[in-house]
Amino acid sequence: MNAVDLAGESSILEKSLNPGLGSIGVRVPENDFIRAICRGSGSCLALTSANLSGHPSSVCIKDFETLWVHCEYVYDAGQLPMGRAGSTVVDLTVLGKYKILRSGSAMDETIAILERHSLQDETVAS
Repeated sequence: MNAVDLAGESSILEKSLNPGLGSIGVRVPENDFIRAICRGSGSCLALTSANLSGHPSSVCIKDFETLWVHCEYVYDAGQLPMGRAGSTVVDLTVLGKYKILRSGSAMDETIAILERHSLQDETVAS
C-alpha cells in the first residue's frame, strides 16, 4: 500500500523528500525482509518505485537494471507474479478520512485496516 500524507510545516516528514508539494507518498511494504530493515534502522527509508512513472511495474530486479547506479542497495526477493495489481494508493491528507486514489492488490485489506482505525471514506456522503 502507498499512502499520501501531508508534508507541510506541521508534518514530521522530511520536507526535502518532495520539494514544492504539500503531500508525500508513503509506502507500507508487504515484504517481511524490507520491514525488518526498516525496524532495524529505527526509521523510515526514503525509496522510490522500481519503475519510471507511467511505465509497467517491475516484477524482477532486471526490469530496473538501468536504475541500479542510482541505488545504494538492491535486494533481490525473486520474481513477482506477472499481471499482479500494483500498490493500492490511499490519500490520507484529510484528518479522519481516506480516499482510494488507485485500487491495487491489497485494496480490501487496506480499507478494512483504515476503517478499523475509524477512518471514513471521503467519497461517501455523510
